[in-house]
Amino acid sequence: MEIKIAKAIIEVLNKNDTRKNSNEFQTLSECISENIEGIKFLLVLDDVWNPTMWEPLKAALQKGDANSKILVTTRNNTVAIMMGATNDHMINLNKLSDQDCLELFRRIAFFDKEKDESKLFDEDIKNKIAKKVDGLPLAAKTLASLMRYKKTRNEWVAVLESKVWELEEVEQQRLDDYEFDRNELIECWMSQEYLSMKGDKGKERMIGQQYFDNLVMHRVNDDIIACKMHDIVHDFVQFLAKNECFIMEVAESCKEKNMVVHNKVRHLNIMSTYNDSFPVSIYNCKGLRTLVISTRKLPPLPSDSFSKLKSIRTLKLNKNSIKEVPESIGGLVHLRYLDLSQNRELKELPNSVDGGEDDEGIFKLGDLGNLEQLQGSLYIANLKSAKDGSEAKNAELVNKKNLLHLSLHFGRGSVRDPKRAEADLKDKDILKGFQVHTNLESLAIYGHHSPKLCPSWMMSCHNLRKLVFYEVPFCGVLAPLENSGPLNI
Repeated sequence: MEIKIAKAIIEVLNKNDTRKNSNEFQTLSECISENIEGIKFLLVLDDVWNPTMWEPLKAALQKGDANSKILVTTRNNTVAIMMGATNDHMINLNKLSDQDCLELFRRIAFFDKEKDESKLFDEDIKNKIAKKVDGLPLAAKTLASLMRYKKTRNEWVAVLESKVWELEEVEQQRLDDYEFDRNELIECWMSQEYLSMKGDKGKERMIGQQYFDNLVMHRVNDDIIACKMHDIVHDFVQFLAKNECFIMEVAESCKEKNMVVHNKVRHLNIMSTYNDSFPVSIYNCKGLRTLVISTRKLPPLPSDSFSKLKSIRTLKLNKNSIKEVPESIGGLVHLRYLDLSQNRELKELPNSVDGGEDDEGIFKLGDLGNLEQLQGSLYIANLKSAKDGSEAKNAELVNKKNLLHLSLHFGRGSVRDPKRAEADLKDKDILKGFQVHTNLESLAIYGHHSPKLCPSWMMSCHNLRKLVFYEVPFCGVLAPLENSGPLNI
């Protein structure tokens, strides 16, 4: 967090300082010290929960003007004290009046103005709401956001009488807000058939977008690509879901025999900070539809890991350093969303994974040809797995005029590989197969083993300004790029 804050400070002080791109706090700290010297500033740190990030930032700000001010907001009094605030400089906000809380609630709960306010918002309901939120604006907003989708009085009463509203205790708890990617969230909804339109995925995505917009209550001209769920909302929704949704945090001290997953769970997220086997009780969850596993390094899974979990529709195993996927994954006939991204040691999928009758969801190099609006930057990894140059040609990069930056990663090879000559010809064929638009500005090639690195299509890249070669041990001569302007290699 301190790195993120430091970068934001540098962006304001001197946005042209290239050190702002560093991920080393020492470098960022030195940059702040140099740029803030003698400057009078006001720094606002909102919703602080972790006071440990303050000390390194404090040292970086020392050279600023002595009359500078720092404003911190927090729900935790201990945080303010640990950051050096004294009683004379602390402002404890009072609770809102019942009238103000109810007005805040009303504006959110009846945002769409489709519900009959007079029938739902009577005096009895108002008294219950005022008692529950107890003058806390965050509680009023949280409750109102939920009630916004409840259309009957019985639904309102059921929520108000639930035991989850131990608000004074909840206000003191904190979980890191989780950021949801919009497209990923919509894909997960689709995999669970929440947006079912009889196979019309275009309409499903459109409906998913509408649902997302309603959830974040955003304006039409906003371009929101991600959102966060507040920790209190998360806890409340999890309570309402009871045993259907479950998050298991596995600490190193946990024993496998004590890790029990309720057999009624339908959506499960396992979070672990160490490498160990997972609870066998998972396999009793016959109705499990979502499985998300987040670890530093996922241990090898038995070949029959998924043979008892036939109902899974959403499976996320990304960022787990997976080396191979169990063959039994092919038996997940209801699987609609599979995320294996950022597992750099994963070389191939088992033969059982074919994506169904139409290979839907299994992305091939040639599928890039369908992405007509692809723009910006593109990184293609593990090109050694491509069959030949025809796959590269089918990507149709030549039609993507807004693609400006391209990175081609062939993967590592061995100089002593007895089939190296054959592999070199294949690399050459694949690179030759790619055709790019003349608007391309930068090209990076990694792990290419053919002696020739400049195919004919590169000659037409007259906008090319940056060319990167990395781990190309057999490249002897670089062919002239006659049509290119100033080039940084």
